[in-house]
Parts: sequence; structure tokens; C-alpha cells
Amino acid sequence: MKKSSISDSSTNVVVRFRTNPDWQYEDNLHLKLKEFKSDFWRLLCTKFGDLSVERLFKEQTAVELLNLEKRAADLNPDAKSRIGTFTSLFSIRGYDESEANAIAEMLADWELVEEVDMESFLSDDEEINDCPIVTAQQKNQKYLGEAPGGVEAKFAWSIPGGRGANQTLVDYETGWTLDHDSFKHLGITKPFCGGVKEIKRPHGTAVLGICAGKGASKGIAPDIDLDSGVTSMYPDSLKKAKPIVDLAGRLEKGDILLIELESRRLSQKKLPFEDYLSVRTAIRNIVDLGVIVVEAAGNGSQNLKGYPHIHACDSGAIIVAASNAYGEYCRHTGSNFGSRVNCFAWGEEVYTAVSYNEGDTSSYCIFDGTSSAAAIVAGCALSLQGAYEAKHKERLCPAKMRSLLSDPIHNTCPDESCTVDMGVMPNLRNLILNAI
Repeated sequence: MKKSSISDSSTNVVVRFRTNPDWQYEDNLHLKLKEFKSDFWRLLCTKFGDLSVERLFKEQTAVELLNLEKRAADLNPDAKSRIGTFTSLFSIRGYDESEANAIAEMLADWELVEEVDMESFLSDDEEINDCPIVTAQQKNQKYLGEAPGGVEAKFAWSIPGGRGANQTLVDYETGWTLDHDSFKHLGITKPFCGGVKEIKRPHGTAVLGICAGKGASKGIAPDIDLDSGVTSMYPDSLKKAKPIVDLAGRLEKGDILLIELESRRLSQKKLPFEDYLSVRTAIRNIVDLGVIVVEAAGNGSQNLKGYPHIHACDSGAIIVAASNAYGEYCRHTGSNFGSRVNCFAWGEEVYTAVSYNEGDTSSYCIFDGTSSAAAIVAGCALSLQGAYEAKHKERLCPAKMRSLLSDPIHNTCPDESCTVDMGVMPNLRNLILNAI
């Protein structure tokens, strides 16, 4: 079985090895494995040819990665047990999916391997496809209004900090029109990394409009900081976790990272982006560093309880499902669900900004799915953080933010007829008046 050249059809086998004090986090680990004289490795190479095992995170040194983990452990004692997780991740690159799957299945049985996963290039079909296609003729933003129909954003605007003042948001996806009238006040000129994918302009523009829009489309937190921004996939989109690792050194405690991507393996339904081992590892680290991560649950109609690596391995992210609009909330068709989901919000009838091409800076649309829902919850997190900081002169940590936004006592619960777990919808009035 021969290795193929790296292309859009290539699949990356990601391996987490158990800690070995004789191994350094460096490329060419396969040479060390040969020295190890493992019968298993010899058998693997006999079957698949000489395998090249490289560092998964090439842009950072082992010392830099360990420093990220040590910083996290200083802030969160629970993170001490996770020191070394970055430097245990390696990759075997350049195989088609069937070959990579065979390698991964065999590696999973090796005693030196703790976890194994596969990552393919991110295709257009693998991104969240809640693409706004309905041009809005009439503004309807009832999701901003009074509970239970809305999240009480308009009330929050009357409270110091409730418009998101001094708060920072980074939206992780792949396309926007950053000079759209709705949020050009933010002054974002380009992604922190990667580029803009033309066909994804509508999606990212709609998301930013929900979070921070001004003018014709009002965002939940329109006064967020000018340090806010967006980050895209690297040209080599096998590195799905790298933008998160890079942001770990840029973002501060209490900042918000919104992940508007989902996993869609050829053999699986759409799942949260943390379905990928490398992404889950990076999210856990950046949460340990104090960054609040809001993540779309994805549109696969799946009970996440059926995926133990998501359900049981808590990344620390706030996972958001989609509901119907206006009230008597139930799961929106297509949204994932389950006890790992923390919050829900409108997954239909969400009025926001949109852009269909470069230069289209004044269009508006109706948006839906877990994409609109996650953006609403991210906006609520920005508003709540702003109000909390204005009152207490400090910021909420990720665990406390998630606890507040998912508390059924202070927030809006699904209708009694709803038979699945989907969390709660934030109620900013109750949270600001009674919980912080």
C-alpha cells in the first residue's frame, strides 16, 4: 500500500502516544520507533510500507506547547493532568481515506497508542451549511426581546456593560465580508490566519451580524472590543486545530471563541467540530487558559450520547443546539442534541446581515440552524461578560459562564413536549438581575 501525494483527498492519521520519556516532540518519530524494535511497528510497516510519523503541531516547539499547558495548569489545577497532551500528538499523512482507516484501526490495538483519529481536508460540504439564502424584506429580531420568546438582549443593553463593552470575540470559520455595514465599526480587515472562502461569505457575515451588528441588523453585543476578529482555516486544512492553538497565545481570560464549523466524516453524520481529537485537545487547553468557547452542536440529528469521545470527554466548550422560533421550544429539525448540549437558541427566522460577494455590504437575510443558535449564545456570553465585568471589575471563567448560561433556574427551558436533551436558552434579564 503506497503513500499518496498530499492533496485535497488526503487523510491525516492522528495518533496520541502514551508518554515515553525517551521520546522528544520532534519529527521522524518513526526512526525512534524502529530503534524501539517493536514487533507491532515492524508488522505495521510490513503491511503499509514505511510510515512517516511527524509532529502534529509543527509551528510551535515542544517548549512552547508545554508552556501553554503549564500556563493553563497555573490557572486551573485540574489542567495539571493534561500537561503533555499536545506533545503526545503525531500524524501520519498522505493516505486516502480507506488506507488511513486501515492504519488507524491497526494502530488502535497497539499498547503504546492512547487514541487514534483521522482528519481529512475540510471540504465545502464538511462546513456548516446553514447558508442564508432567503433575502429578508422585513426586519424581525424578536429573539432580542423579552423571554420566553427572546434572550432579553434589549434589557441587557440598559445595564452597564450589557452591550458587550470591552469584550473580545473571535469567530472561527472560513468566510465573511468584513466591511459589511452591520459590523464595519469593529475594524476587522483580515482573518488572524487563513483566507476568505468566497462561497462562505454569507455564513460568516450572518454570524457576525448576530453577535455584534449595528444599524439595520442589531447584534446582541454591538459594543465589543476592536481587538475582536475572525480566524480561518490554514491553507493546509488538515491542521484543523492549529488556529485554536495559535489563539491560545493571543486571547485572554474571559474572551469568547465561537466555533462555527462541524465535523462531517464521510462515514458519519455531522457532529460538533470537537469530534476531531486534535480540535478537542486544543479546545480543552484554551478553555483551561480561561477562554470561553461556544461551539455549534452541528446539524446531524444525532444524540451526542452515542459518541463517547464527545459525550464523556468534556472539552469545556458550551455546546449549542437549535430550536424553533418564538416559544414553546423544541429541537429544530436537524440539530444534534443530548445531555452534552448546554444551551439552545433560535434555529430559524433569525434576521441578520448577509453578503453574497465581495462588495456586497448592505444585504440582510433570514438565517437558521445551529449556526444562528450558536451565534446567539455567543452574543449572550459577550453581553453577560460585559455586565459582570462592569459590576465586579473581573471576568467570569469558562466554567462559571457555562454554569450560568445552562442553569435551568434562570434561563428558558424547552417546552414540556420536548423529549430530547437540548439545554436551555439564555435569559439575560434573569441572569443579570439574579445570578451575577
